[in-house]
Amino acid sequence: MTHSDNTPTSGAVSTEKEAEPDGTVTRYQSFALLGASILAAVATLGATMIAQRSLGSEQLKEFLLFWAALFMVTGIITGIQPEVTRAVGAARRDGVYRVRVVYVAGAFGALAGALVVCTAPLWASKQVPLSTPWAVGAIAAGVFFYALQAMMSGASAGRDSWYLFASIGGLESVGRLTLMLAAAFAVPTLIGLEVATVAPMMLWILLALSSRAGVRRGLRGPTLTSNSSA
Repeated sequence: MTHSDNTPTSGAVSTEKEAEPDGTVTRYQSFALLGASILAAVATLGATMIAQRSLGSEQLKEFLLFWAALFMVTGIITGIQPEVTRAVGAARRDGVYRVRVVYVAGAFGALAGALVVCTAPLWASKQVPLSTPWAVGAIAAGVFFYALQAMMSGASAGRDSWYLFASIGGLESVGRLTLMLAAAFAVPTLIGLEVATVAPMMLWILLALSSRAGVRRGLRGPTLTSNSSA
């Protein structure tokens, strides 16, 4: 397969031309990534402080166990992100017409969520006894949506879209802090804070709905102009 920068063939016509990924991060992109990391750290600390001020001792203990379980499961599935980065970057480099990583990520997320639900009888009554059904459901939903978020982050990195990459992580952090503050004032309960912790994992959907370019292209995979000869 050979690539043509000027004359697309009739077999694989693209409406836009993509640059080769080079992994280069500019100074301003680096600042954006650093900002997203700082927001994540602030949101983590803020969430703990909000829970401490809003809940009693038993509820706080359960919230911290819920928090640990949620991020243990999402931490396992985070491996999707580098794999998607590799796949999307390789697809751009090799001239693959389309790569639909969203289906694979969704399948992994759904499987992980199902495992959380199926194994709940083994751990939920001891770890989250005060909010068992809500906590289990929140973790299952959270890991599914986080798998898709990890896919979006990986696709953004594979396309060298570092501002988008930073926006996905930053939006989750700001959203978590905002929703937990709202829950602390409006619904200062264990369940309310658990839901507020998980809900921001769905905020990347707002980017998908509002962006015609970066996010939607990430969802459908790279589309390249190429001259292909079997």
